[in-house]
Amino acid sequence: MEYNNISSNFSANQYSDSALTTKVNTVLEKMTGNISFPNPDPALAEVKAKNDLFTLAAAKAPQGGKQETANKNQLREELVSLLKRLVIYVELTCKGDETMLLSSGFDLHKKASPVGQLPMPEGLKAIVGASRGSLVLSWDVVKNARVYELMYTEAPEGAETIWIHKISSKHQIVIEGLLRGKEYLFKVAAVGSDPNLVWSDPISSFVL
Repeated sequence: MEYNNISSNFSANQYSDSALTTKVNTVLEKMTGNISFPNPDPALAEVKAKNDLFTLAAAKAPQGGKQETANKNQLREELVSLLKRLVIYVELTCKGDETMLLSSGFDLHKKASPVGQLPMPEGLKAIVGASRGSLVLSWDVVKNARVYELMYTEAPEGAETIWIHKISSKHQIVIEGLLRGKEYLFKVAAVGSDPNLVWSDPISSFVL
């Protein structure tokens, strides 16, 4: 069985500065008002704002000095980071549906046979973060995982519990803005080519 995936190669070899801004504008145009993508993560407004800053910096860089070039390169890196998060959102939403994927404005990756459903991540743990109201979540590496999806909510879990989703490219993530003195539940899944996720058993942790 084959799955459709989006190409997440936004390197300078693949896209020049001007080509990258054009691609971002295409994605923004295609996804704005698209009922297939009701709650983009990151928000399209955030992507547009970063793309506007990058476009301006790219125009200034050729006539500027090292500082202008460094600023442009930094903005490109931040823009690409947002795009990769958006790619994950689109793929998780579309679950391999080619028509939906193409409607996002992104390009599809060459089809390849998947390695199959990834196993449940193990070793999930939480430690106190550097700032108040923060926790550092970490877990064991899952082979062939492209990214990891983490969910958390206030304890205890009930019928009306709302889980908050976060995406991480590493097997660790810092969650900030938590309520001190509250207990939270956390669980994580490895995201690969197979759209079916296997969630870890939830763990709980109090926030200091």
